[in-house]
Order: sequence, then C-alpha cells, then structure tokens
Amino acid sequence: MIGAGLQQASRDQAMSVDWVRDGEDGEAALGSGDYAVVLLDFGLSKMPGMEVLCNARRRSCFAAHIHRPARPGGADPLPSPFPARAGQRETGETIMAASYSICVLPGDGIGPEVTDCARRVLDALSARGGPNFTYDTQAAGHGTFLAGGDAMPEGVMAAAKAADAVLLGAMDVAAIPPGGGDPLGDLRIAFEVAASVRPSRAITGVASPSDDIDCVVVREVTEGLYSRIEYMVGDDAACAVRVVTRDASTKAARMAFEQAKARNKQGRVTAVHKIGVLKLTDGLFLDAAREVARDYPEIEFETRNIDACAMELVREPAHFDVILATNAFGDILSDVAAGLAAGLGLAASGCIGERWAYFEPVHGSAPDIAGQGVANPCATVLSAAMMLRHLGEDDGAGAVEGAVADVLAAGEVRTGDLGGSATSAEMTDAIIAALAGRLAA
Repeated sequence: MIGAGLQQASRDQAMSVDWVRDGEDGEAALGSGDYAVVLLDFGLSKMPGMEVLCNARRRSCFAAHIHRPARPGGADPLPSPFPARAGQRETGETIMAASYSICVLPGDGIGPEVTDCARRVLDALSARGGPNFTYDTQAAGHGTFLAGGDAMPEGVMAAAKAADAVLLGAMDVAAIPPGGGDPLGDLRIAFEVAASVRPSRAITGVASPSDDIDCVVVREVTEGLYSRIEYMVGDDAACAVRVVTRDASTKAARMAFEQAKARNKQGRVTAVHKIGVLKLTDGLFLDAAREVARDYPEIEFETRNIDACAMELVREPAHFDVILATNAFGDILSDVAAGLAAGLGLAASGCIGERWAYFEPVHGSAPDIAGQGVANPCATVLSAAMMLRHLGEDDGAGAVEGAVADVLAAGEVRTGDLGGSATSAEMTDAIIAALAGRLAA
C-alpha cells in the first residue's frame, strides 16, 4: 500500500505493514508489523494500542509508539534511552526513531573539521536510540568561489531548502569579492529567516569574565545596515543603505518574545536602538517591537540605546534575558555576550524562519589553524543541539548539551582555546563518551 494507497486509506482503518514511509503532501504511514497510522492532510488518526507524535515544524509524523503484544517467552522490546514523553508508557512499546535529512555546508578553513565532529556526535546519538540522520554535503564559501566563480551555486541552495535543516561550518565571506556571491546573506533571504538566535551563558568549569551571564541575543539578519545596498559617490565617497521594514522587525520581535517565554527566566525583552540619530529606521523598529509586546503582557519590555546596552551588558550581565536588535547592533552585542560567557569556541547560533532554518557556530573560519585538527568543535556540536531542538528532538538536544557540559566541567579534555592541548578528535571522543554515559543512565 504505497502512494495512491496511502491517499485512499480510511482515517480510521488499521493496517498491518512492515515498512516506514514518510510521504509528500502530509501523507505518512509508519508500521512495524502490528498496526500503522495514516496521516492525511496533516490530520492525525490514532489506531488501537498506538500513540503518535508529530513534528509541528515539519508537519509530518516522526515517531510512533506501538504497544505490541508480548513476544514469545515474555521478552519485552528494549526500552528507549530517552525519557518518556507526555502520555507515553514506559514499558511494552517500541519507538521508531525519527529520520531527518541534514544539508551540511562545511565551508572554509576549520569548517569541514568541526562539522565532521558534529556529525560524529549526531551519529553517536543515533546509535544509542536517537533520531537517524542522512547527510547531503554541499560546497559553498570562498573555496567554492575560487573553484567556480560562485560562492553559493544555485544547486546548493536547492539542496539546502530540500533538507529538514542545514548545519553550517564556517565561511570566509570577507574574502569573497563583490559579485562573487554571499552565501550567508543568500541563505537568510532564501530561508526567510525571522532572526538569528544566539545564546550566551557561563559554563561550569570554564573561566569567563562573567559568572552570571545567561542571555539570548535575537538579531534581525535580513536587512538593516547589512542590506547589501552600497554605492559609490564619485571616487572618494561610498554609501551603505540601512533598510528597516515593519515586516522583518515584527518577525524578529516575535521571535524574541517567544524566546523569553520559552526560557521562563526573568521574562524580559530589551530592544536595542539609537533613535536619537536613526529616528526613522529605529523609530519603525521600536514601533514594531512595541506592537508585538502587546501580545505578551506577561513579558516585560524595555528599550536601551546601543551604547548604554553594551556598557550595561558588561557591568550587569545578569539583568539581561533576551536582547532584541537590528542586524549590525545584534552582530556586535552577540559577540560581546559570547566574550563575557565562555568565548566564541562555545558560542552556537541558529538562523530560524517559519519554514527553514540553518545552524552554525558563531566563530569564523580560522584559516591560521585550518587542517591542524586542533579547532574546538564544541560550538558546532552545540549548534547541532540547537538544530535537534528545532526539529522537535528535545531529549536528544538535552543529551548532547549535557554531554558537552559534562566534559567541560570535568576539565580533563580541553582544546587550546580553553587552555588545554586536546585535538578536535579527542574533544569529540570525550563528548561521545559522556553522551553514552548519559543515555545509559
């Protein structure tokens, strides 16, 4: 019963199948030899003895919990290493792991090295009962420009949009000349990114200038001073156009308030501006933010001048929960926050829209250490954890984040940027061992 059979199946009809299929247009059927579930038009139909979870972002079924009859001899299926979800029984069930397609853009410099490390961690999670992953590795960045004259070929963008999520390494975009392509800018526009989300917090076992920073910078990334509109005025002057729209500002503001709501910390959003000088553009940005704030009365909303916010972030980092900023201001503040926390080697980020998203470490391509196998992979591994959470795999995300925290707290394995001498592979090995320990507990 494949293809048309799925479309014709009754919403209340149980079927016996021995395969798993995730179809197009919201049709999906999952089976394991007992019963299956049919999803039609994103509707959910439950069969006797079965629970189904749906990934709201992908709008498709990603796991089925099947209560099987007892096996011969009374043997039960192996339990999942992940905690039971709401409404899920602890025993007598088999969990069919999700499967996700990940487009990997290794990029330049240390990018290929750190994305390989992150893939190893994801595969280790899969091997211990977590979700399964297929990878489509695509070339983009400065090296791709040198090879073919275009840093972001059209086929690469198509592959990225076809995947469930994108994991990016690092790209030397500064080395790409005008007209050679803008991979990051193109991704943000094509993915209709609402904002970049960059968390920064102090980590046990890692020395940092601040012990009490725990904030998220939500940065609008499709316009602002980085609108990519520049022109020459004669031979001795150049202009850049700062574009701020109500639509993009509203999307970023909503992302900020949703982050504050999910974090359940202080419940505060701080919008950053320079309205004394940028009266029209920052005036519109703040108007949009205030309008969104009305939908979240439980979240405190405040504003700060960019210069005052930078100073207060250094002096009183614990005050800040979620910082909402336009493109350039957010770019700067997120690096300040990372420096106050554990540094760029541990700074993860995600550029998230309603339909597409990509995840990348905040650090650059570090060409000076590329190929030496000494780059810190933690920021990319933590970005992969953010990707897992975006895909609805909260348990896996927590396990990966916890494994990184365990390794850093132990302090025995550290790369050079953290004061140690471990290689990228050794750091990854330690994270995988800690992950195995967590999942076995």
